[in-house]
Amino acid sequence: MSRGSEILRDSGDFSLSQLISLAGYDSGAGCLSDAEYSEGIFRVSDLLSMNSGDEVLDLGCGSGGFAFVLGEGSGLRITGIDISGNLVGVAARAAPFARFKTMNLAGIGQNGRKIAGTWDSIVALSLFQYLSPDNATSLFREALRVARGGVLISDVPDADRFAEIEDFRRQSLGAELYERRYRSLRHHYHYGSTFESVLEEPEFLGGWSIEILRESVFPYAQGKLRMTVLAKRL
Repeated sequence: MSRGSEILRDSGDFSLSQLISLAGYDSGAGCLSDAEYSEGIFRVSDLLSMNSGDEVLDLGCGSGGFAFVLGEGSGLRITGIDISGNLVGVAARAAPFARFKTMNLAGIGQNGRKIAGTWDSIVALSLFQYLSPDNATSLFREALRVARGGVLISDVPDADRFAEIEDFRRQSLGAELYERRYRSLRHHYHYGSTFESVLEEPEFLGGWSIEILRESVFPYAQGKLRMTVLAKRL
């Protein structure tokens, strides 16, 4: 899969830096450069062994940075889903070779709400902090049901390190900025054992492997306090 300088191109009206900023990776301990963000995206591709022609579903695609970095030359058939119609509009302009649609992912896997189709790989980067434990579990379960190859969830706030994460945020942002930024922004924390327990359910037992990585795929300061869930069909 070609990488190189192609990732530094502009696409539509947007540069990669702008897409990163719209995704929220633009300040304090959550800041990512173009190169760091791209490194994380290519790591996702490698962990899931993506190949040209694969159908990939990007849950919580935001501004489309995942598709933008991998590019049309990757040969991947990418579909992105996000709750924000504005961000989906940005993504469609930034990566016109991919498909994007607006959908609320909270509650998927419950009350008959399902993910349509099947996919070689499913990714969710910086999504699960916005999902309650019940919604996170049901979405993970549904992703496993429709994934032909693997599921990768990253940038998940690690519940086992809750106090450490909160202290780190306060120290890196300062108390005043911390209170202003997170006053109305609730992040949900999740336990790695919760994802592992799903694969012990009869529907998935023996058919999947799972690895809990105690860091984000993205190489940024706060990423060392997040986790990545990597599940692959056996």
